[in-house]
Amino acid sequence: MNAAAAAPVSRNAPCPCGSGRRFRDCHGAIAVPGATPPPRAEATYRPGGSEWDDVDPAGRARLAAMMESALARQAVNDQAGAEGLYRAVLAVAPRTHDALHMLAVARWGLGDLDDAWRLIERALDLREPDPAILANRATLQRAREHRARIDAGKREKSAMAGLLATLASRVPAGAERVPLAPGEPLHVILGTIDPGDDAAWLANRLVRVLAPWNPMAWVLDRSMCASAPVGAHVLRPGLGAIPAGGVHVHVGLDLVGEMDWLARASPSRVVAMGVRARTADWLAGLAKLARDGAVPLLPVFLTSAQASRFGVDGPTLPCLEAGLPGPPARGARRWTLGVVAGNRQALEAVPDGPLLRRIATRGIAVAIRDPGRLRFQLGDLPDVRFEPRDARSVEAFVASVDALLVPARRWHDEGLEREVALALGSGRPVVVRRPSIHAPLVREGVDGRIVRGDDEALEAVCSLARDDLAPDRTPRASTEALLESARRVLGAALGLGAPRTAP
Repeated sequence: MNAAAAAPVSRNAPCPCGSGRRFRDCHGAIAVPGATPPPRAEATYRPGGSEWDDVDPAGRARLAAMMESALARQAVNDQAGAEGLYRAVLAVAPRTHDALHMLAVARWGLGDLDDAWRLIERALDLREPDPAILANRATLQRAREHRARIDAGKREKSAMAGLLATLASRVPAGAERVPLAPGEPLHVILGTIDPGDDAAWLANRLVRVLAPWNPMAWVLDRSMCASAPVGAHVLRPGLGAIPAGGVHVHVGLDLVGEMDWLARASPSRVVAMGVRARTADWLAGLAKLARDGAVPLLPVFLTSAQASRFGVDGPTLPCLEAGLPGPPARGARRWTLGVVAGNRQALEAVPDGPLLRRIATRGIAVAIRDPGRLRFQLGDLPDVRFEPRDARSVEAFVASVDALLVPARRWHDEGLEREVALALGSGRPVVVRRPSIHAPLVREGVDGRIVRGDDEALEAVCSLARDDLAPDRTPRASTEALLESARRVLGAALGLGAPRTAP
């Protein structure tokens, strides 16, 4: 008896039972309400080996009938009914391999993946495995790993909310937003040693935007000075060169674990911005920056969606771009879809090669910045051009395309993705998957499309290429207006109080 894995198998995939039919037309057939399996005149099922040698002929006939009835129930998705029959068989003949295997499939379909795993392992111990049970075992293992990732994410999400609540309970209410006192310093601390990292750009912009509050910038390594804010200080804890007192704004959490000088610095409060970090890194970084509740802490998130993924509310960054590209030059060149692929991340995390191939074979030009391995996947396509990260600025790249596709990434691998703000701010539609932390920035049907998968993404891009979505003609904000807006929003979000100097 071959296995049919109920839920995890794609309905259009071949049925694991080996029939050659699609799963939807075989063991994945949708049950008809009230339907009962058709009766069989005589059961023909027989187990392998000596599994029923101790059962008399009449008993074997009954067991065979139960086995076939159980499989028929699974064929109409009656997993609970099938489970009862398989257990009845095992009560008489506990070494029935197929009953164990198919009971595992039934338990899987009922949502108990751990019990399904135990049963399928017991079945494998009884005889030499066949391809069907090995395929089901592999698919079940992937399902268990997927569930484990979901469960871990839920635990981390509740852990973030719990940590922030615990830290907040140890300081006076509202202490994380007390305005700067006269003469109190404001420090912007860059927590990365990568000059090309998002955190480095963000720290530079923060110093510019927060200029009316006279911020002092700090870097961890002299090699950062070339790309760090003008006048940045190099941290030298051994020589006493640390940001003493005042409000500390930490940009990036990568190196917080190495900041042994935090207690000596004695900040009045701390603002933390994790640019691209896993939940575990956020938890460790926030706890250390707050010194386990001794210092008021205010986390700032990239978007509201990122905050909600952590299960918390918190201030988010406004648009900090210094300027925006002009609107797309319609008719001046071929319509082009832009993709910023690598963004300094491993390309294994950007599984968009097949989608981009489908787009390019529709005659749509595709420009890929920082392509990494996509160059090898798509290098044979004449309608795809590749652009190294250092060829020109991200602003210039966005100006050269007509729409933007945000690559599929795990949400905790997403960072600032500056190209999203640049595209939206300049009237270029953005296509983004629903799970992305940047999806809430896109107004569906107005300045982009929010899609669920590759098929919807392909349809959205083709629609945009046909100009079904008219470009947003809202007047663009000037550089001065962008800066003033960011200054007003950020100053309020960080609770800095009134500016000290004129901008």
